[in-house]
Amino acid sequence: VIGQNLPIDKILAGIENGSKTLASDFPAWERAAKAFMTTDTFPKLRSRTFKLGDVEYRMAGMDKGAGMIHPDMGPASTSFTPKSLHATLLGCILTDASVSPRSLQSALTYAVERSFNSISVDGDMSTNDTIIALANGAAAGKE
Repeated sequence: VIGQNLPIDKILAGIENGSKTLASDFPAWERAAKAFMTTDTFPKLRSRTFKLGDVEYRMAGMDKGAGMIHPDMGPASTSFTPKSLHATLLGCILTDASVSPRSLQSALTYAVERSFNSISVDGDMSTNDTIIALANGAAAGKE
């Protein structure tokens, strides 16, 4: 409900309890992908490992979205234009590679233009489209 205060005590307790069960194995990622779903009929999750030189990296992605699919995602804009309307899709791409923010945004924009933004099911766009890419550098390779 819009404008309703959230029960912060329950939220903080949930974060504390949830952090005790964090894992990085496939069942943990599958649970996260299932929790990410709304009206989807199956979880959308992919992961890969790859090597650059002697360093092994991991990448995982999960998405949700089943209706109003006519995306037009792009980098955040400071002004509202008709192009800034988006589809009801949510995507999250995670990696332990060390990637500069500029390079990560460039790669994400390139990929989105050739994947998400080439899909149209019903021509309807909404304002809820979001895709994020996060790189924490935990694999300790060069940027």
